[in-house]
Amino acid sequence: MSKTIKRALFGLLALVFLAALVLPFAGLRADAAAVPAEQAEEQTQEEQMQEEQTAEPRLFTSLTLALSGGDGYGNIYATMQNHFELFSPVVPVIISLYSSPYAGNDPEKMTLEATAFTEDLDKGESLSAIGNTRGRQLYWYGVAEYRENSGEWKTVEVGPILYDAWGYHIEM
Repeated sequence: MSKTIKRALFGLLALVFLAALVLPFAGLRADAAAVPAEQAEEQTQEEQMQEEQTAEPRLFTSLTLALSGGDGYGNIYATMQNHFELFSPVVPVIISLYSSPYAGNDPEKMTLEATAFTEDLDKGESLSAIGNTRGRQLYWYGVAEYRENSGEWKTVEVGPILYDAWGYHIEM
């Protein structure tokens, strides 16, 4: 075999080996149960009460939508984060944050509190829609719509979650 063919085969084998190492870890994310006990105690109530729903629209992208609060000012956050992408797909994201005095899964029956939009949510970046309780105990519901590479729009939802007037999560 010629030297050029050997180099091409070696490069191809190296690429296959790299893909075999990376692909099993493409969709992994740390769970709260995997956090050591000392670190779990140091987390704020906001971090402990956060609920997430993961969207894995492609093999090489991992998005998470979470609702959180607990800042003491009554702010509630619906945050979508792009944890991982191997390639650089364009991912436009629209986040809507809803509230209601009653628990429900239908945003049309809730009050739209905030929206946020980005044309491209890159790896490691996050986007938040921020609402405020205005001194009232309410249920909160987050909806994120996203699209990859001009494909179909997909939806990720989280909630309803009950927060008190100061924005702290209330266990039900």
